[in-house]
Formats: sequence, structure tokens, C-alpha cells
Amino acid sequence: MSDHPGGGHPNVKDHGAKGDGTIDDTAAIQTALDACRPGNVTALPAGVYRTSAPLRIGSYVTLQGSHAGGESQPGAENPVAGIRPLPSFTGGAVVEVLDRQLGGHSRPANAQRIFSLTIDGSDLPRSGQLRDVHVRSVTGIGINTWYDFNATGGPQAPFCLHSNRVSVLWTGSHGIVLNNSTDSVFHDVYVLGLGGCGCGCGWWMSGAGNSSFTSCRAEWSKLHGFDIESVPCVIKMVACSTVAADTRGWGSRARSARSSPTASSSSRARTTTERERRVPSAAYGPTTRPTWNGALVGTG
Repeated sequence: MSDHPGGGHPNVKDHGAKGDGTIDDTAAIQTALDACRPGNVTALPAGVYRTSAPLRIGSYVTLQGSHAGGESQPGAENPVAGIRPLPSFTGGAVVEVLDRQLGGHSRPANAQRIFSLTIDGSDLPRSGQLRDVHVRSVTGIGINTWYDFNATGGPQAPFCLHSNRVSVLWTGSHGIVLNNSTDSVFHDVYVLGLGGCGCGCGWWMSGAGNSSFTSCRAEWSKLHGFDIESVPCVIKMVACSTVAADTRGWGSRARSARSSPTASSSSRARTTTERERRVPSAAYGPTTRPTWNGALVGTG
């Protein structure tokens, strides 16, 4: 692995990325990520970086952007910094965080991080840890967690996720999907305008027990603001809110005497293997319509 000024912190522009809003920078950014030493940061300076395929972040590597936005209205000016996939983009997500088996890592996948990054999916065809991240106008799920059903030793799902000051706006499907993402912490995570294809919840959760949510919000969802399918153990929600959901602000199928959470309460539910492995049936909308996710978090 080559050395870089600053002790192994590669800058994507040193690897040929232009950030001019036109050139495909996928290969240059991925080269910089692959060259980043574990424990260090790959820098994405101010600029608009076009990509045509998913970017993958290795173990103990941080992808550091220059800025992440907050709320914006449909049709607002495109962000002036971040990653904007090309119309020709192919792949399941703009950024992927995968386990050792799926990602082909030399060591177990752990502690991948994304800071201060905007993902702008406004040009897409319509047919581990996050901080200061802005996901906008992707046609699928904003932030998605998924099972590796073929993992050695049985199905594995990501857990111990940490998200702070994250916004997900105007997606085609759900805002955030948590599949068995236990022991996680979410603070100031905001989802707005979900389900452009008519099938989006703000938050879709199954098996996110022992997790805490503080000051999180869902607004303008086509379905529920918070859809809680199963809650093994305890989930703690403090100062969370939902408004303007087309169906219900809070939806829950978990069987428990306390299965309907409030904005500042905990809820318990029994769990089964079937519930833990549930995936949102409308996660990608109509099968004839291709969709893209903002960020896909695989198993840890």
C-alpha cells in the first residue's frame, strides 16, 4: 500500500478525481479508498463527484466529505458538493459497506465510517457509522441495512451502528431500513418526503432491539412515519416525532403489551427467527422500476 502525505490519508484528487460535476470519478475515488491505511481517512474535497458504480469502504477506513446539507424542498438547487451518480449509474447503492465475505476484505469488516458527505441522486433515472451525512433524491431506500444470508456460520446482519446528524430526503421508497440492527445509536436523524413511488415509510425497523433513538423525526411519509415490525429486547425513543404520514405516524406489528411506542417510551416484544429476518415487502417498489439506494450497510 502506497504512502501518502499526512501519514496515509489519501486525497481522491491525488488519484485523478476531478470533482467537476462532469467526469466519471468512480475509479479514482475507489483507488483512493483502497489505498487508505486502516485507521485513516480518505478525503473528498469540495466538488461534485460523478460516479457510475457503487463505492466500497474497507475496514477501519473513513470517507470524509466537505459538507452535508439539511432540509431542502423538491426541485431545489442541486448540492454544490458531494457525490452525484451519473444517469448511467449501475449497482444497488451509491456507497456500500459490506462484510468480509461480500466485500472481499483481507480482515473482518469493522468500523467503516462516513462523515460530512452529501449523496445527491437527482440525476438517477426514475423508471457502519454516519455523521453529518445527507442523502437526497435516490430512487430506492435512503439508507438500507441488509442480511448476508450466505455468510459463513449463518445469516448475518449489521449491528452497533452509530448515526449522528443525518438527513434523508425525497426518496423513492423508505427513508431508513434497519434489519436486525441491534445495539445501535441514532441521534438527530431526520427523514422527509419518503415514498415517491407510493410505498415509503420514514423508518422501517425489524429487530433493532437494545437501540436508542434521540431527537429523530419522520415527516411526509407515504406510509407510516415509524413502522416497527419487531422489537426484541428494548428500544428507547426520546424526543422523537412524526408528522404528516399518509397512513399512521406510528405503526407496529410486534406482539407485546407495550407494542405501540410513544415519542419518549420504550417498547418490548417477543421475537422469532421469522420476524428477525423480515424484509420490507415494498422496499424497492414495483419490480419493473429500477431503484437505487443512497447507502447500503452490509454485515459487520
